[in-house]
Amino acid sequence: MKLIVNLMRGVALAAVLGLSGAPARADDAAANYPDKPIRLIAPFAPGALTDTLARLIGNKMSVDWGQPVVVENRPGAAGAIGTAVVANAPPDGYTLVVITSGHVINPNFTQMPYDPVKSFEPIILLTEIPNLVAVHPSVPVKTLDEYVKLVKANPKDYPYATSGAGGSSHITMEWFKNVAKLDNAHVSYKGGSLAISDLSAGHIKTAMSTVPTGFPYVDSGRVRAIAVSSKKRSPVLPDVPTLEESGYPVVSVEWWGVLAPAGTPLAIREKLNAEIARIMTSPDVEQKLSQIGVAFTGGSIAQFDEFVKDEMVKWARVIKEANVKNE
Repeated sequence: MKLIVNLMRGVALAAVLGLSGAPARADDAAANYPDKPIRLIAPFAPGALTDTLARLIGNKMSVDWGQPVVVENRPGAAGAIGTAVVANAPPDGYTLVVITSGHVINPNFTQMPYDPVKSFEPIILLTEIPNLVAVHPSVPVKTLDEYVKLVKANPKDYPYATSGAGGSSHITMEWFKNVAKLDNAHVSYKGGSLAISDLSAGHIKTAMSTVPTGFPYVDSGRVRAIAVSSKKRSPVLPDVPTLEESGYPVVSVEWWGVLAPAGTPLAIREKLNAEIARIMTSPDVEQKLSQIGVAFTGGSIAQFDEFVKDEMVKWARVIKEANVKNE
């Protein structure tokens, strides 16, 4: 009996020691992090804002930490291909991904190879960017009410363009259409730049675009902005009212953030959160981003976690209420 009791005590002691050792190992890993190269996945093609943000962060982080940060473009399947790489990576902080709001929108239209919440750990919210309702200068409207009246009277003459079906711009416009009782058709483009370029050329009369994509065209007079979709007016378009202040309760933004694989230690994520926040608020990065209408949002890991979960609920509701189809 004594032998059994002693064995049980030994097992219990080993379990306690093992449990007490786990946090120590995690703390050691965080203290030495990073001690090898980091992969930062940009799940879209080079030139997109996702890629721009990843490279700004990666270049600065490499200098600050003395370890290479390799930005890998893994486009395809609306970001799912590159994001899946991170979902399946070791949870050690050495494989990260820059995601967009599509991360919580896409699961409403197709089955993803990962769970958008459970497969990842949040690090930081990078930026929130409004969409804008825009028209070609030949369209005889300057306010949203005028736009609504015109499109209601002539829906077939005013199909609208976006960067693609199922994206934030498309869903936001369908949400607005549902509220305003409009019935104009959607024209899906392979990217926001193509849509806004066709709008400026007069090939299509109206569009919804992100502010960074549309701003150069608005600023040069090639496109007229009617409203933005954010809660507050855009700093680069201070004279353009929001949808909400124009009488249409539609508030949405496209956003970008950084995630790590599920199980990545909190201490490592806190280190990444602080470093990315420092980079995004450095004067040279702020200046580069402000020129295209991008501002850093930031916040804690917990705040980003709550934000992602809230966005999942919101977009699922909007897509259902507006009966949005990914086509």
